[in-house]
Parts: sequence; structure tokens; C-alpha cells
Amino acid sequence: MVAVPILFMMLTWVLVTAYRILKPEESLPYEYDAAFLRQQATEAGHSMPVGVREIREDQRHARRMSFQQVYEYHGMPTAVLPESWRDDLWLRRN
Repeated sequence: MVAVPILFMMLTWVLVTAYRILKPEESLPYEYDAAFLRQQATEAGHSMPVGVREIREDQRHARRMSFQQVYEYHGMPTAVLPESWRDDLWLRRN
């Protein structure tokens, strides 16, 4: 009596896992991304309704893009940090 539900759950887990391995989720092209479409509408001057989830997603995207920018720090681009600084950062990591 106890083994039947456990076997059912295990069989379900095996089938779902096998399905996800054999048929992985396909990603959409970038042109169909919701954040890209909102950005295009904003740049064109159109307004569109958004929810809290979309606002947070746009903020995360903007934050991610700001980390990728290279800026000058005392005349040296941040992409070219001295090796001693990288070693020091590695030692001080969390």
C-alpha cells in the first residue's frame, strides 16, 4: 500500500525528466523578447501597459547592461585591471 504511491511518483519523475532531456525547451529569437519589444516601443515614443514584473525585468536588464560598460578610472579602462588588483580581489572575495 505504501509502495504504490512512491512507485507512481518515481515513474512520473522519470518520465518528466526523460521528456525534458529528449525535448529541451527552445529559446525564442531576441526580436520576440518582451523586454526588447518594450524597449522598441519606448524608443518609438509609444506607450504600452506594463506590470510590476515587467518593470523589475527592465530594471534588471538596465543594471546588467550598466555593468558591461567600460569606464576610465585614473586614466585606465576598467577592462584592463592590473594583475595585482585581480589577485587582491580574488583574495578578498566573499
